[in-house]
Amino acid sequence: MEALLNLPQGDSVFAEYVWIDGYGKLRSKGRTLTRAILTKAPTELPKWNYDGSSTSQAPGSDSEVILRPQAVFKDPFRAGDNLLVMCDTYTPAGEPLPTNSRYSCAKVQEAAKEHEPWFGLEQEYFLTNLKTGRPLGFPDDGSEPEAQKWYYCGVGAKYIFGRQIVEAHWRACIYAGISISGINGEVACGQWEFQVGPVTGVAQGDQMWMARYILERIAETAGVGVDYSAKPVKGDWNGSGCHSNFSTAAMRAPGGYENAIIPALERLALKHELHIKNYGDNTERLTGKHETASMEKFTWGAADRGASCRVGHDTVKEGCGYLEDRRPSGDVDSTASTDSDDAVDVSDVLSSGVEALALFPSNADDPVLAAGAAADGADPDAVYDEEELSDVLLRPTDALVIAAVAEEDASLLAFHVVEPAVSYGDDGAALADTDEEEGRDDGAGERPPEVPYTPHAYVHHDLILPAFPLATAWTDGRVGGVDAGGSYVAVGSFGPAIDVFDVNAMDSLEAVREYLASGSADSTVKVWDAETGVAATTLGHHADKVQAVAWSPVDDAALLTASFDGRLAVVDVRAPPPPTGGGAGGVRLSADVEAAAWLVGGAAAGGGVPPVGTAVAVTTEDGVLALHDVRRLGGAACGGGGRKKKGKGRAAATLLGSVVAHAGAATAMAQSSALPGLLVTGGTDKYVRVWDVAALAAAAAADGGRPGPPPPSPASPRTAALWERNAEPGDSESDGEDEVRGGMRLDSSDTGSGVEGEEDDGMDGRD
Repeated sequence: MEALLNLPQGDSVFAEYVWIDGYGKLRSKGRTLTRAILTKAPTELPKWNYDGSSTSQAPGSDSEVILRPQAVFKDPFRAGDNLLVMCDTYTPAGEPLPTNSRYSCAKVQEAAKEHEPWFGLEQEYFLTNLKTGRPLGFPDDGSEPEAQKWYYCGVGAKYIFGRQIVEAHWRACIYAGISISGINGEVACGQWEFQVGPVTGVAQGDQMWMARYILERIAETAGVGVDYSAKPVKGDWNGSGCHSNFSTAAMRAPGGYENAIIPALERLALKHELHIKNYGDNTERLTGKHETASMEKFTWGAADRGASCRVGHDTVKEGCGYLEDRRPSGDVDSTASTDSDDAVDVSDVLSSGVEALALFPSNADDPVLAAGAAADGADPDAVYDEEELSDVLLRPTDALVIAAVAEEDASLLAFHVVEPAVSYGDDGAALADTDEEEGRDDGAGERPPEVPYTPHAYVHHDLILPAFPLATAWTDGRVGGVDAGGSYVAVGSFGPAIDVFDVNAMDSLEAVREYLASGSADSTVKVWDAETGVAATTLGHHADKVQAVAWSPVDDAALLTASFDGRLAVVDVRAPPPPTGGGAGGVRLSADVEAAAWLVGGAAAGGGVPPVGTAVAVTTEDGVLALHDVRRLGGAACGGGGRKKKGKGRAAATLLGSVVAHAGAATAMAQSSALPGLLVTGGTDKYVRVWDVAALAAAAAADGGRPGPPPPSPASPRTAALWERNAEPGDSESDGEDEVRGGMRLDSSDTGSGVEGEEDDGMDGRD
């Protein structure tokens, strides 16, 4: 047999095509090529195909899968000019298979190459007895060998098993051109490790997969098995990981520990659950024992092998270096584990739940879109032609309603466009509506009352959210106090991240303000640096769940917070944090907070509307709408006191006005940016009501701050009336319901009749 294997092969080159199957295992088959291929790039080698129905990658009725060569190595088994060819997998139509993680990894690494990411992987594995299925060194009778103590980097036949296989693998990898940097015996009996790297980009995955292939081929010859699984031996034995060492140019530069490594670790913590899902089955390995951290919680530390991520003492001492992610299992897909957004410029990414997201200032900077556009000489930013613009364009005149929707199989952010009675062209000119079903124009710009126009809405587009949504908020698009333009919405969810979307760009995710604020069920308020995605300040001045936070419209450092502890406070985030555990003084409220916001005020304190940035509105579970002047908080905003009991009592010194707005909880509140002083509330009584801030404040001055009575139920679900806070019986045309003060009751039925109302002096004719 040996003589036959050594026969000359002439001008032929034997190429072993290697790929990953549908089970995450390696497969290969050989092909005869000519020496002409030796001067070609790996991707210029001929494509090939195989039966995907036999590898769990295609149905039998359409089983062909295409192999595309991506990396070439010298063949240590056949030697000479023969090759090992690492391939990835595609459909005949050219689409990457779902199991082809290399495809997405290559795109991410290409986008991040300017950051010079380095990877080094530590592959742990067991050599196993094929007859017993147990690691080498374990007795055949089912008993256990001596406990873990002497096997790690051990010496001697009593503790070391399979060294010849390991040595042969080391040399074979060096011959093949793999950057194998070392080997050692591991902690458990029959367990070994080899390291590959440092290597840049997707080449790390190619080299690791080929190193595994070579090891399995050598073990095949020796009649020994290789087990990469996370916990092949139950009990008090170490499992196997594939620890990932990582750095960027910024991490390796002076000051990299503080400026890049620590922020990267904090970002990794935000995506811990997502990473665990992609790091193999670690249920029995990541338990907090045997040099692992629990998979339930992210931790990091210097030289801590019991942490999720470890930083070496040298890195801390020298102030630069690398980090080690110890979470990936031994059988992890190495191209998936290196497909990391830590290699992407995170100044353009706010932790989003979207793995490895790279953002570009324009389509011209996106290598994928730019390449497609260059093929036909098109402007890369001209993604849509004129006919498609009407389907994707959001015009400044569009009335936009954004809703976070939790459906059975997904959570969405839906962008609704409300079509008004008058539409507008691209030049802003009004266009007459000629839709016969929705109303006619009689030529004079009037619609006959017998054919009323009914506005309707449609979903322009939607985005998939990474977690169940809890809250949405418009952000002002300011960066450094300067208006950056655009319209932005932030979404808070059950996940730890805040997603910020640019409404003017479809499928866009972007951090738009230097700092974001979030309130949590853990009673804390966090102020986030949007550039790094790291919490800059954590405030613990509330004693219960935080329901609302809002930045001042005039002071970038003033933050309004409101909590289920029955308190509302305004905090200066530049000052030292206030006392924790309910130390905020602030304003005592009558019940749990439902919504809170800064009032959209007037330019000056005229007309009864407070100046912008001086007052807030808050709604509570008992249905009360209250207005407070935060200037009267003085130094007590976050000073002194522990938790105080919420409930009725003497009116706060800050109170400008209040009313029992709803018969149940007042769960929602909104304001008109065009009409300062116009405020809308919604409640569990299924009504929406409109309020005049000036009227409420004037009535409170007359009544000493006592909340007004709740509005009664309407006589008809199709009617809505406007009342003044201090109306006397018979003064309004409210059909006997004149005891209702300061609000408008709107139609809550689905009759399509719209809103009907009557003018009242308390609203200056606004309805």
